Amino acid sequence: MIKLSEAALSGMERNNIYIGSTIFVEGEVKNFETARNPGSFSKDEYYRLQGISYELTDVNIIKQSKDYSRYREFLFELTFYYYI
Repeated sequence: MIKLSEAALSGMERNNIYIGSTIFVEGEVKNFETARNPGSFSKDEYYRLQGISYELTDVNIIKQSKDYSRYREFLFELTFYYYI
């Protein structure tokens, strides 16, 4: 099971995906790129420290639960409303 963060949800088209709901997806799993030059930004190291191991691209949502956190969804919508 993979938990999507609220930041991840705001970065993609939400398509009625609510915070706290469980979704089943398919896509291509990739490792993050490593730094090519010494001292440059290392995407794989950055995400490893965040607790994220892989990147999922070309995502298709197969199924979604009807249960979600109404409270967290409300807070997300509220912050979205005030930041725009």
